Amino acid sequence: MVIQGDAEKKVAADEYFSGQPARFFKNGGILTAVLVPAAGTGFGFGYRKQTVASMGFSLMTVAAFLQIEGRTVKNARVAAGAGIPFPSRLTAVEDAVKGQAVKEGLFADAAARGLGGLKFKSSAGMSEEYIANLAKVLVCDALAEAWQAAKGGAS
Repeated sequence: MVIQGDAEKKVAADEYFSGQPARFFKNGGILTAVLVPAAGTGFGFGYRKQTVASMGFSLMTVAAFLQIEGRTVKNARVAAGAGIPFPSRLTAVEDAVKGQAVKEGLFADAAARGLGGLKFKSSAGMSEEYIANLAKVLVCDALAEAWQAAKGGAS
């Protein structure tokens, strides 16, 4: 993130999102750019967002980024928002897929194990348990989409 204030400051995404981003703008700074490196071969991105159509509010959002070598996940980044108190990286999910050969059930297992202990919030009349289950499905789907993209879209 590029923040312009008295001087230009670049803040890594992990630092920017490690707490309330407003802390970077207390002295009148403004976010002027988001720098994202280009992804080449072996990289893929997946995104899922579940809303309540009648209201347009997000119940849960998940983004996944994978770097692969052959059938193995070399690196992973997974983040979620809306259904949890503050948008966060899901490092336990990332750790569950890094270094693993992709096979049937890997992403579902990573979602189930990696989301354990995470606090979910009820939304639009949906219970915390419902949102937790929705998160598992969306994490699995976003990882699968990222995997397909990293392979070049071939099934």
